[in-house]
Amino acid sequence: MKLPFFKSAIALSIATLSFSINAASFGTVNIDGEIVANPTQEILSSEDNLLVTIHGEKSALQTVNENVMVRGQNLQFTSDTSDTLSISNGGAVSIGGEETENISIKSNAGSGYGGIFITNRAEAPTLNLTAKNISIEAQNGGVGIWAQNNTQENPRPEQVSTVNIDADNTTINATTGIIAFSNSVIDISGNLTINAETAIDTRGHSLVNINEDGNGTVKITGDILFETPVENSGNIIDSSVKLNLTGTESSWTGNVAS
Repeated sequence: MKLPFFKSAIALSIATLSFSINAASFGTVNIDGEIVANPTQEILSSEDNLLVTIHGEKSALQTVNENVMVRGQNLQFTSDTSDTLSISNGGAVSIGGEETENISIKSNAGSGYGGIFITNRAEAPTLNLTAKNISIEAQNGGVGIWAQNNTQENPRPEQVSTVNIDADNTTINATTGIIAFSNSVIDISGNLTINAETAIDTRGHSLVNINEDGNGTVKITGDILFETPVENSGNIIDSSVKLNLTGTESSWTGNVAS
């Protein structure tokens, strides 16, 4: 699947059932079985939350240069027509922590959208996911994790759009598992399973770092693609993919293409 370098601007209009904390917008927030009409940061960041579900007709969570924390034992994010987590223009978003058993992120929007979309339009944002188990799903042309920084400098700037995943087990089921464009960084530690047509699509001096410490089992099905597919897009194909396939159970089924 070939996708444009620069994703269209995120609409700032919010669905009827949505709530805002400064420049962070949420879909319908349900905590431990009760809809929370005005979710404060104190409520969302409580480690005592047993189940937090956030569903958006558009994005479940959309931030613009805002620091947001969502904590609890089980965290579920879903969206119908857009990226489930949409993070742009600076700020740090932290989802999960030591108490978190499961994080589930699912986009039903299909082609051109992702479970996670993070981009630098003026400042570089960071997303941190921490849990025992993390599941990311975006089928029907969707992308599991889509990161771009909208620069293509070498060396890579210190502050860029970054996704850090720290989990015992991460599973990505999507048409395209990971997109890392234009100086973005995606770092995943622990066991990782990717099932996708294209497992990794990257360019523009980006970095995809998987299982750096070698302690995880990595199972990837899908191609690794270095590409500059459209006009008026990034024209540097060079990028770094550090894939540590340690142990007898690690595997990669796919090809490298450019």
